[in-house]
Amino acid sequence: MKKWEDMTEEEREAERQRIITNPEMQHCRIIEHEGSRAVWASKGPIPEKGTRIAINFNGWGKATVKDHIIEQAYFYALAQVDKIPESFKARGHDGLVYVAGVDFKLLEEA
Repeated sequence: MKKWEDMTEEEREAERQRIITNPEMQHCRIIEHEGSRAVWASKGPIPEKGTRIAINFNGWGKATVKDHIIEQAYFYALAQVDKIPESFKARGHDGLVYVAGVDFKLLEEA
């Protein structure tokens, strides 16, 4: 498979379509963000900057959305966690993580 950065726009669109039509990825949809198309791994809303979320993996817990990022075909929320888990803190992690839509809940829903 070609690297994302080496693909033409047509190849990228074909990859996006392949992802969202995969039966195991039915929770995904294509979104437009700042002139780019990407796959959002959720049927739910995209959290705005400043939104409080609860990340449900690696013990990250509560966080605040700081920005958004597109990596390969996927769109992520870039979030700053409130409390860095000790295992990550010991490795010098700054607590800034990017998460897919299926990996968190809006804090008021958490």
